[in-house]
Amino acid sequence: MGGIFINYRRGDHEDVVRELYDRLEQHFGEDQVFRDVASIVPGQRYPDTLRERVADCEVLLVVVHRGWLQARGPSGGLRLDDEADWVRREIDQALHTGKTVVPLLLDGAAPPRPDQLPWPVRELAH
Repeated sequence: MGGIFINYRRGDHEDVVRELYDRLEQHFGEDQVFRDVASIVPGQRYPDTLRERVADCEVLLVVVHRGWLQARGPSGGLRLDDEADWVRREIDQALHTGKTVVPLLLDGAAPPRPDQLPWPVRELAH
């Protein structure tokens, strides 16, 4: 398959992510763009599918918006600090398997600095 994997947080700018997906799909073709809710078939185990599609992609687009770094989970901790956070897992996997990882900055978001990111995904800042 290859292609582009869109990494984002649900609930955060989903309208922009949906539009991005639609435009990329029009340009590259449906089988070349992955967005979880549009691409996972009912009945597929999403953890397996996410890992497989990150492994297979050529480019991982990381949608970063204002507040992305400060997003907190149910326990109150930073989501990026949580090893079980899927956004972090996908970025980590892509970086450590040599994929091209491109931060896509929305709404004037500043690029994350290395010291703002947990060690496994710190390379996203570069």
